[in-house]
Amino acid sequence: MSTISTRANARDVASARIVELDGIRGLAAILVLVFHVLAAGRVSGGVDVLIFLSGFFFSTFLLKDSSPVFPRRLIDYLSRLAPVAALVLGVLLVLAVLDLAPRPTRTLIEEIFFSALMVENWFLGFQSIDYLANDGWQSSVQHFWAVSIQVQLFALFLLITHVVKMWGKSSWVRWQWVTLVVLSGFSLAYSAWMSARDPAFAYFDTFARAWEFGFGAMVGLVGLTLPRWLNVVRFPFVSFGVLLIVATGVFVPAQGFPFPSALVPIAGITLFTLGVMRQRDSFARKVFRTPPARFIGSLSYPIYLWHWPIHLMVSNFLSGGETSFFVRLAIVFVVTVGLSWVTVQIFERPILAAVRTRTNQQRAWFTVITVGSVALSSFGVNSIVQARDEVRYGPILSLYQSFAEVKKDNPVPYRDGCHLRSGKSTIPPCVYGDVTGEKTVLLIGGSHAASWQPALDKAASEMGWRLIYTTKSACRLTFGPFSSSDSDCEEWNQNAVNLIIQERPDLVVSTSTATTKEGTEKIPKGYLNAWTEFSTYGIDFLMIRDIPRWEKDPVDCVERFPTEANDVCAMNASERMAREDPTRAIRDQFPNFTFVDFTDAVCPNGVCLAQDQAGFTYRDTHHFTKDFSERLFFLFLPELEKPTGEQNE
Repeated sequence: MSTISTRANARDVASARIVELDGIRGLAAILVLVFHVLAAGRVSGGVDVLIFLSGFFFSTFLLKDSSPVFPRRLIDYLSRLAPVAALVLGVLLVLAVLDLAPRPTRTLIEEIFFSALMVENWFLGFQSIDYLANDGWQSSVQHFWAVSIQVQLFALFLLITHVVKMWGKSSWVRWQWVTLVVLSGFSLAYSAWMSARDPAFAYFDTFARAWEFGFGAMVGLVGLTLPRWLNVVRFPFVSFGVLLIVATGVFVPAQGFPFPSALVPIAGITLFTLGVMRQRDSFARKVFRTPPARFIGSLSYPIYLWHWPIHLMVSNFLSGGETSFFVRLAIVFVVTVGLSWVTVQIFERPILAAVRTRTNQQRAWFTVITVGSVALSSFGVNSIVQARDEVRYGPILSLYQSFAEVKKDNPVPYRDGCHLRSGKSTIPPCVYGDVTGEKTVLLIGGSHAASWQPALDKAASEMGWRLIYTTKSACRLTFGPFSSSDSDCEEWNQNAVNLIIQERPDLVVSTSTATTKEGTEKIPKGYLNAWTEFSTYGIDFLMIRDIPRWEKDPVDCVERFPTEANDVCAMNASERMAREDPTRAIRDQFPNFTFVDFTDAVCPNGVCLAQDQAGFTYRDTHHFTKDFSERLFFLFLPELEKPTGEQNE
């Protein structure tokens, strides 16, 4: 088929609205809402479906226009998205001023600024936010990460299409195919690499999600010239596609997003789209053509924007009682859909109708002013909120200026570059304590070992010991298997072992167990092999039992319940760890190892508090504040006072 006839057919099909896609778009938005209310650490796959559909509509609509379209199409796209986004963000700014915004508001204003500029995903990614830790205490605009990614991908692919059309001229459709295949392939490979290397960052990474948009665009192109056999094939494309989409949140591991887990909802929406474009009528197709399905689909954008802050406000309102999931879901659903309908009828449609009659330049200025007004307003609101919080929380914050400062109270090695992040394995020379001391203690391990650095630093300084330090996030000192979240963990481990052999310290300090966010505790795989090897080195080891992890962020808890913190923001240590230290059964196998349990000092009488009389204890769910760690220095004094070779006694 010639390029000209292909383009003509493409225009014909693209001009016909596929109403079933409105219905599936509504289902995707509702799935996101349901799983956010469920708060079970699951991913619905709805966002992946919406990104795919953005790519699909992108390719089918642009086939109507063979001329270079970058400025005009981008302005048109942003002018349609900006009003509702600005409305939601503006309402949250007003609620913040009135002190009605859901708490914690620690990063709310800052995130409103980045959300208005459509870069919220990068803010969350570089802040190492765990989006799956959905306990309902996050920022009210955290969900704007997905909108930000879609805007960025639309702009990126539109720019590339613009260049291809200018360069390819009459053969631009063929070159568009080549470009989509290459870009999507690279993105898929990058997504696999980044998801294994740093899954928390990959979740928000635009380039790790670009393949989803690209797949949608390719289906939009290939669907226009599908073979005729799809008209009669009996395979239930539509039904099976819906099944895959719905099953994603139930059966697909949340930790595998965007790769490989997102392959499931993308496969589902691909089958669904191909089915509704070419296959005969089926019951599933008819369901997504019904007025209720199309009604929800028409509201999918405001539903997505409104559902998260409404969910947080409902959770705050009902936090004092035992309300079932179904009651909360019903309230959030009804309020979200109702508010979305009002938004469309009273706000969005009148504004868009007026904007469509304007010139490109006028629409561009409208978008800039709309977005800029929200972004700039966030600075003024931030000053109001900070001034109010200084008065309200001053006595509670004590040593800190803000809750954000509590969250950043890391050990000094974090600022010195001595605590290694993802992608780094070379150990820098980092010495603390008494740098001229005759005896040497080496602190080594993951971030939980790093939490003890301030305490050990103070004890080492007092006792005249030199403290050599090396830790790495999500990477324990072990002889495999190594953490899949960081491909450099194995290399760092080898460097750490070489450091022990080279320095021959008088004492090595690390952790002996690992607690989880589910409240379990175990000796990690590979520890026993490592300890057996270390037993031959003739070096004493001090192994510290891991600390209990909180289910919800204790710092955010104090912000939400400042006058009830001692009661509400408390954790029973015995419920978050093993009943007995798991190392008790194997201690005799390692005579040069001393195993210690400091839980009683961390959680007096078995109760961990977010705050004690001196200040905050934890800075997040599983790391101490620097201040609290320093106050525990006395725990190490008896170990450093022992003569060399007697640490295990």
